[in-house]
This record gives sequence, C-alpha cells and structure tokens, in this order.
Amino acid sequence: MQLDLRELASVATELGFDCELLGAELAVTLAPGSILSFQNVTDGDDNAIGFKGAAWHTHDTLYVTLGGDGHVEYAADEILIALASGDLLVVEETTKGKVRDRWLASPRNVDAFSSMEAGDEVRVVCVAR
Repeated sequence: MQLDLRELASVATELGFDCELLGAELAVTLAPGSILSFQNVTDGDDNAIGFKGAAWHTHDTLYVTLGGDGHVEYAADEILIALASGDLLVVEETTKGKVRDRWLASPRNVDAFSSMEAGDEVRVVCVAR
C-alpha cells in the first residue's frame, strides 16, 4: 500500500518533528542522527518504513512486541503519534561506539534486549514532545 507522504509530513510537523519530503521518501528527524524514513516503492504498491543507515525496517503496519505474547499494531501515522507520546521508543544498538542497528520498541518490552552480547550497548531514546 502506498503511503500518503504529504499527510504524514503534516502529522510529523504538527507533532513537532522536523521532516523533509524528497519525492517518494519522507525523512523525519526524531533525534540528532536518528532519521525515520517512510518510502513508497516507485514500481509497485509497496512501502518501507525504517531508519537511515540501519537494517531494521517494516512494511505497512508496524507490529511491536510488548513482551510475552502481546503486541500492538501501528499504521504509519500512528507510529509518529506513538513516538511523540512516548508509547514508542527509538532503540540504538552499538558496538564500540558505532550504531549497528536502530529500531522502534515499546517501553513495556523488556525482552527486546535479550540477544545482546558482551561489548554491546543499547541507547534508548524517548522523543516525546
């Protein structure tokens, strides 16, 4: 499903996030160095939502684990609203000071960090406005 990037830009701006619309991509700055990208695939009906420079991404609906068997679903605009309210956090996994991955997590999910190894660090950023 194609995202309405102009509408998402309007939501992001209303919530206090800086954003830039570049063709088929909306780049939303959540925190310094943390840019969440909403992209429409130009040769199809797909989209991708993820962080610049990170492997993690999702399509259409974001499913966030709450720990155990529970989860919450977020549409693209709801992701921005949840970030602004603190219901979603930005998690950065680093090794020796270099960001290896960045993803979104619920503050209620303590299982999100169980795969960490010695020397790994996690930075959790609440971008609530």
